[in-house]
Amino acid sequence: MGLCQSSGRNHLIMQEAFAAYEGVRQRLPSVTRRAAFQKLPSLDALAEDFDVFLLDAFGVLNIGETAIEGVPDRVAALQKAGKRVIVVSNAAGNPHSDLMKKYARLGYDFAP
Repeated sequence: MGLCQSSGRNHLIMQEAFAAYEGVRQRLPSVTRRAAFQKLPSLDALAEDFDVFLLDAFGVLNIGETAIEGVPDRVAALQKAGKRVIVVSNAAGNPHSDLMKKYARLGYDFAP
């Protein structure tokens, strides 16, 4: 399903992955909307409202060995403002020390 080859890695094509998800929608729990959502231009627009930010790694902080443009600076600004930024990831198969080195190479300053 939607695998692309690049730099020795396989990546899903977003449109195909989303289409597969939509294809099983009928088997998923129904969505109940309890509140309206608000689209904001960036994390800066809500930074004052929260003390902790949980960010996924792949697709949010980086794609493979490349940081997503502007994100290391935005994370650093949150940290400088006293916000706690925590990485949540399903990369449990990778040694923690390797992940910490990777994030440092990509320009992030996370505490273990």
